Amino acid sequence: MPRCWVNRIKLDFRGRRDMSGVTTIIIARDDLSVPGVTRKPTGGGLQAAEDRNLFDVLDERVPDVLVLDCRGPTRNGLPAIEKIRERTSVPLLVICEADDPLQGKYLMNGATDCLQSPFDILIFNSMLQDIVQRSRQGHDDALNRLLPMSFSGINFDPRDNSLQYGANVLKLTTSESRLIVHFARKPGLICSRQELSEVLYGDRRPVSDRAIDAIIVRLRKKLGDVSNGTADGLIKTEFRLGYMFTSRVDDVMPV
Repeated sequence: MPRCWVNRIKLDFRGRRDMSGVTTIIIARDDLSVPGVTRKPTGGGLQAAEDRNLFDVLDERVPDVLVLDCRGPTRNGLPAIEKIRERTSVPLLVICEADDPLQGKYLMNGATDCLQSPFDILIFNSMLQDIVQRSRQGHDDALNRLLPMSFSGINFDPRDNSLQYGANVLKLTTSESRLIVHFARKPGLICSRQELSEVLYGDRRPVSDRAIDAIIVRLRKKLGDVSNGTADGLIKTEFRLGYMFTSRVDDVMPV
């Protein structure tokens, strides 16, 4: 992996409408350190490159894609992804070993895609193209869901993936937040597992029913935890069909 914290890559988007320009990526380790960071000058020359915390770097610049290197022996990828998803919804590409047994869980916990090592730079470039394309196509939709909403006494704010019930506040992962938004648009209607898979990963990603079920289990637990148990039944299982959101949903108007 390059020892630089920001890579500006000219991607070849020929034949893809509105997909030109330079893409900025940040490469981090699974301990949330970013290697080889050169600080911006503050009156003098550039400071020597050093390792820095990922979130300090994100405070200075928001990338188009965040790359997380999970090939180290510590296997800290899952907690790293959860912490990242609590802070940002930037597309996340995970680099992992081909035999890493946690690849499915990386996706379930909020990774956009996984790239197995060793890999060809052309494949890396192609995956970046696809991730950026999907992100830009979903930009307008992301803006449309910024309005906070309320259901069963819970206030949900998609801008920071937070649930609030009285004094209780709890953060969702990006995947959990996307499911809440989708359910909120279709209260009382059955959402199939395939439909929910497409919401999270697009129509080209095959995701098992077990993966979707695992995210629903986590989401149910968080809804119950934040509401002291009053929202345990908000997501109802419809046998062999999918899931249904059972609450009325209201917009929360800004004060």
